[in-house]
Amino acid sequence: MKGFEYRRGDKYAPIPPNEQGLPTVEADYWLQVHKVQGLHTEGLCFDRAGNLYYTVLYGGSVCRIDMDTMKIETVYHDDNIKPASVKIHKDGRIFVSCLNKDGRPGGIFTINPDGTGYTDIVKGHSIDDLAFDKDGGFYFSELIGDDTNPTGAVYYVDPEYKEVSPFMTGMATPNGVAMSTDESVLWVTESHRSRIHRVMRTSYKTSNVVYTTTGFYGPDSCEIDEDDNLYVAMCGQGKVLVFNYYGYPIGQILLPKRDEGLNLWCTHTYIRPDTRELYIISCDDNGDEGSWIFKAEAFAKSNSNNFQYR
Repeated sequence: MKGFEYRRGDKYAPIPPNEQGLPTVEADYWLQVHKVQGLHTEGLCFDRAGNLYYTVLYGGSVCRIDMDTMKIETVYHDDNIKPASVKIHKDGRIFVSCLNKDGRPGGIFTINPDGTGYTDIVKGHSIDDLAFDKDGGFYFSELIGDDTNPTGAVYYVDPEYKEVSPFMTGMATPNGVAMSTDESVLWVTESHRSRIHRVMRTSYKTSNVVYTTTGFYGPDSCEIDEDDNLYVAMCGQGKVLVFNYYGYPIGQILLPKRDEGLNLWCTHTYIRPDTRELYIISCDDNGDEGSWIFKAEAFAKSNSNNFQYR
């Protein structure tokens, strides 16, 4: 009698049958940013000068990489925060989103590029990510709740930062937010329900769940390119799924050694301005890989219509 045999990767994050036929590439190692296990690095974002930022979730740091020298500099540090993402205002201010930590509420604060000028923008929310609109207002995701207690939400903050209004409610850990190039569509990932939402930003606010992912953990932060393709980091799976403007999967990028259970905690992607260079940040909870930024080629160049580059 013949029994089952494990295939490569079956014990960790096998590719689901419906995704096995997608065009697939493997990312390259680019830069190891930390050797310590389990720091959970996140929040990739380029500034106008070409520097690449990231956050250290369990290290309380915002870091910057000089793309010419590959030197890493800590821009801001606070042991009492859990920084989950960085987005940059077109005036150069760095917006840092923070999750709740040890009973201390999270929020969003801004700093100058040299780390000075701390200013609270939003307080009292456990915030994972934000996306600016053309006027300088922004959407943010509150990373709380789960499938049995969907208390998470997406909020909108007006350009003057005076009003915080609920936009989507009843969610199970909403995570990544991104807007289409013409800002008519807001993309939202919902980690604990493994869903990707495509929301029309009209007075009718029509929303569709265009894709449901398989396996643990779920869709994390997301980003778009100039052709309106969406790149979704799959946390716990060591890969990035790519969708077209209408929400159909068109490709996937696999991280090295994912079949061995390494480099699985993939959290964020970002395309370098004016290029197709896609950078992916991930950390390794199962081995000694530490935290790496990986590199692959995107379908198209970065979104030059992004608020910060206008």
